[in-house]
Amino acid sequence: QRSSPDQPRPGGIREKEKLEKLVFSGDVVMLSDLYGPARLFYINGEGQLMSADPHAFRFEGAAKIIKAFDDSVKCRNYQRTGGKPRPTKSPMKVRPSVSELPVPKAFGTINSKAAGRLLAAGGVYNQNPEMFADTAKKLGGDAAEGFDQVLNEQSAGSLVALSSMVMLGRASVAGRPSVASLGELKNYLGKTKGEQKLLNNIDVIKMDYIRRDRAELITMRGQFRGMRSKFLKSISDNPEVKKRFDSATLADLANGKAPKGWDVHHKLPLDDSGTNDVGNLVLIKRDFEHNLFTNTQSNITRQIGTNGAKEILWPVPKGVIYP
Repeated sequence: QRSSPDQPRPGGIREKEKLEKLVFSGDVVMLSDLYGPARLFYINGEGQLMSADPHAFRFEGAAKIIKAFDDSVKCRNYQRTGGKPRPTKSPMKVRPSVSELPVPKAFGTINSKAAGRLLAAGGVYNQNPEMFADTAKKLGGDAAEGFDQVLNEQSAGSLVALSSMVMLGRASVAGRPSVASLGELKNYLGKTKGEQKLLNNIDVIKMDYIRRDRAELITMRGQFRGMRSKFLKSISDNPEVKKRFDSATLADLANGKAPKGWDVHHKLPLDDSGTNDVGNLVLIKRDFEHNLFTNTQSNITRQIGTNGAKEILWPVPKGVIYP
């Protein structure tokens, strides 16, 4: 019997899809004794619940499960176990008699360089690169190579430290890096539209952020439009810019018009000591780069009141065009 596309699907299919979404979002946790502990989550030596597979959930499901675990921990007395939950023991099969059964594959094999790079970003964001490196190796294929392209022995320390940069504007917490310990970093892992993105080839500078008088700020923002056009004209003949755009776009730049999908960004903000001078401006991609810088800067300055001041780290894109 054929069904019309407009006809509602049978209740069983709808319920299956609903349950699947709840599982992937972490609102429903399915338990099974076919597999040993630590297949998807494990408790580390500090009593924290960790996700062992960043690809197993969508809709931030793993984060929801970890939050529910943390909320539960707060309500329990762990005096007998040193004030925290016991760490997960080494994985072992609960049902040795069924060990010969093939493990069902929930997803296709993911072992590309792209998967490795995603794992590297996950290692930075979760402050745990060792676990994610092990996952990349287990995936085989090109995953380990992709992981190493982003995160290796030379870059791991600075990347992990910098992933906490926006936390510097918040209350001090043990284990978070200090401003003094985060100099000369060239990468930044930030978040835009719910996704983690890695920026390379930037400068991270230490500065005393002092918020500008509001009336002066409004005046400078009004002057920006004219300086924006002047900046675009000034870079139209730049060798790096000429490599990136066709002749029609370069002609638009020479007339003070920004290319489609690009914005002009202040390296140092007008809200602090930045100016509209062309040396403080950069042509930046609107796709995610500009959003990421804007979101990061908003997070850093959120707790600095009007006319307030604070020592901070500030990400600055290099050159006249980024990336």
